[in-house]
Amino acid sequence: MKLESFIASDLKALNRKTVYGVLKSGEPISRAKIARETGISAPTVLKIIDYFLSKGVVEELGSRSGGNRVGRKPKLLRFNPN
Repeated sequence: MKLESFIASDLKALNRKTVYGVLKSGEPISRAKIARETGISAPTVLKIIDYFLSKGVVEELGSRSGGNRVGRKPKLLRFNPN
């Protein structure tokens, strides 16, 4: 196995573990906030969340009402306790 592929797979596992920890330890949270809190890029967080959703690890709750905000409301996610 090449060193680059070994490092990439380790980084992928570390990123998944980091996002999982954020989801498991707190209140419902948006993808954008996960990216900000972890320092993981938004596209990477999106891929990880899509993976977790497909496995039933997290669930999507819907949008948070946001007063006078402009734009799309963030969808909140939480760890699926089942």
